Amino acid sequence: MSNTVVVQGKGTESSQTDVEHTATPETFSFEQFTVDTQRNLLLEHNQEVAIEPKVFDLLVFLCRNADRYVLINELHEKVWADRVVSDAAVRRAISKLRTLLGETDNHSLIKSMHKRGYKLDCTVSHHAQTHSPNGNTASALHAGITSRARSFLTVFRHSGRIPSSALVIAMLLLGAILFYSLQTAVPSQTKLINFSGEKISASANNDASEIVFAGKLIGEQGFQLFHANLENQNIRQLTQNANNVTEVKFSRDQQNIIFIDLSLGGSKILSKNISNDAETTTLVEGFSIVSDFDESHDGSGLYFAAVKDAQGTGQVYYLDYTSGNIEAITFAHDTNSNDYRVDVSPNGDYLLVTTSMSGLEEHVLSLFNTRNRAIVKRFFHSSGLYEVTWLNNEEIMLLDSTEIVKVEIEGAAQTSIALNKDSNTIDIEPLSRDEYMVVRNSLSDSYFIEVSLPSFDTATQKIIATPGDSVDEVRYLGQSGELLYVVKDGARSELVRREGKEQVSLLQTTMNLSLLDVAPQNDFILLTLDGLLALLEVDTNNVKYITTGGHMIAHDGVFNANGDGVIYGVKEQGIWKIKEYQLDNQKTVDLFSDFRAARQVKDKVFLLNENYELSVFDHKSKTIKALPFSLPSAENTNWYADNRYIYFSDFDGRDAHFNVLDHNGERISEKTFNASSISASFDIDERRNKAILKSWPYSEAEILLVDAAALSSVNPKH
Repeated sequence: MSNTVVVQGKGTESSQTDVEHTATPETFSFEQFTVDTQRNLLLEHNQEVAIEPKVFDLLVFLCRNADRYVLINELHEKVWADRVVSDAAVRRAISKLRTLLGETDNHSLIKSMHKRGYKLDCTVSHHAQTHSPNGNTASALHAGITSRARSFLTVFRHSGRIPSSALVIAMLLLGAILFYSLQTAVPSQTKLINFSGEKISASANNDASEIVFAGKLIGEQGFQLFHANLENQNIRQLTQNANNVTEVKFSRDQQNIIFIDLSLGGSKILSKNISNDAETTTLVEGFSIVSDFDESHDGSGLYFAAVKDAQGTGQVYYLDYTSGNIEAITFAHDTNSNDYRVDVSPNGDYLLVTTSMSGLEEHVLSLFNTRNRAIVKRFFHSSGLYEVTWLNNEEIMLLDSTEIVKVEIEGAAQTSIALNKDSNTIDIEPLSRDEYMVVRNSLSDSYFIEVSLPSFDTATQKIIATPGDSVDEVRYLGQSGELLYVVKDGARSELVRREGKEQVSLLQTTMNLSLLDVAPQNDFILLTLDGLLALLEVDTNNVKYITTGGHMIAHDGVFNANGDGVIYGVKEQGIWKIKEYQLDNQKTVDLFSDFRAARQVKDKVFLLNENYELSVFDHKSKTIKALPFSLPSAENTNWYADNRYIYFSDFDGRDAHFNVLDHNGERISEKTFNASSISASFDIDERRNKAILKSWPYSEAEILLVDAAALSSVNPKH
């Protein structure tokens, strides 16, 4: 029997069965990351990154096999050799590793291929260490303590006994390691999907490889149903016109998604086939309110909590799938008492019904025997519950606004976990004994989002600027794929050019700065400084004014189709004129009278008069023709033109409207947002594939994967 004492360093908890360790410590380098197997560290730009032990082992294995795809079965055998885990657990570790490596929609360092597995999609440099590499002071101290503790105990191993004084010293050293680890450990918390907007309910399938959730897109009305594949992060919007999707779950057979579409006076429970989005079945209708549901253990029927009509109270009903019959399980209550949650135990023996009682703060949880429908036991909770779920056949979990409570069915022993007062956790689902999926709410600041054209479809939205960026304005930089940002810092404005993580400052000023357009060649930027039109040369950062303060300017200027001139409107002696500033000779010429704004597209110029009526000038025929529609006159709106369409926004005092018309006035698309959510100002890219919208502050929610230690730490990030 071995008396060897092995003290694991920070970042690993396992024996050598997890990953085949080499005798010589190794260092792997890729992109901005360094993996140090001697000290079990992941460094990014030489700064330590907190990483879970198994995720670190996974990364090391991928580094050692960077030249090939690694099958998931091989990961089970090599990385998880000391335990049996599901494929979903492996995929979750992959997801966590992707998050740590900074995965975005356009960039991932981990490549996956169906039936081939995973590999690092980058160049990995491998070095065998002959000595401990340099690191930050805290990491070196930790490694030193670990090494001293291990060496100290090893010295006495061969003597057959350990003196008590030696044991005390060793324990002090081990205590120092434990104290260090506790001080620096970060509870595991992983964002499962990148999807902005509110979310109120989420559920995972059996192997936790997919989730469904009720979400509201930024600026949209009503919660819709969404499906997410966690492995490839593909998100599909499954409903377009639901009133409000409020509760979602996978069916027992995993073939369908069951959800509530809540509408006062006409709520429904619907089922949608996962493989066929168009196949939707109405399971329950004719109820004023439906608050919750759960399928029977064998999938032959559905329990649900609902209010039959406006004068009724909440009761529990059962739908038999075969016959279609619906029967009441609980009796009608007195006024203002309502059954509002139903939850079937994993083995199907019990049905847990949650009831709010009239005149009482306490909520009652009644445990029914599903065979004879007799009440077996009752529990009481001091406040309303966001979620009630079974952990196993012997325990239930309750979530309210302040705590998570675990209750044993036999004996009713309770264990509570206090939530941070700012956690705003509104939904929880156990995925395993140690991992939970939670939905957490917060209030966001303004965002800039990118959407698809010509539909202005927010289902494909991508956040391109966040509140922490202090961004006031975002524009596309021609066809380069780069973006221009106006960043505000008090009275100072800075114009910044960004591509990925690279950032270049083009202009800093205390003047009022606004972006208007970018030349097709990306060499000049048109902007206003304190109301005057100016050109910024990108390469030199030189600024040249086009106008002076002598004229009334429309604050609407664009580059011409060739990018060698700026077209803008001014008012001279009471008459609006369209002028062109020519970049090559720096001269200004008059183009049109009686128009205040213009957009040039190859052989056409679209002209807007003082009454916001639209006309088009044809270069070949030299004629001006009135178009059969006008543009809105509201402030902070934009308009663009190309060879096919006119794009414009409008604000009617309540809603922001985004429109696309062809040149004959036929409507191609229209998208309406509540103006409290989305500003009417927008920008579109040169290829007319994407648009940038600005959202006002809104309720945000994240779907997170947390471990048991992190449940009380589910707090908003500031």
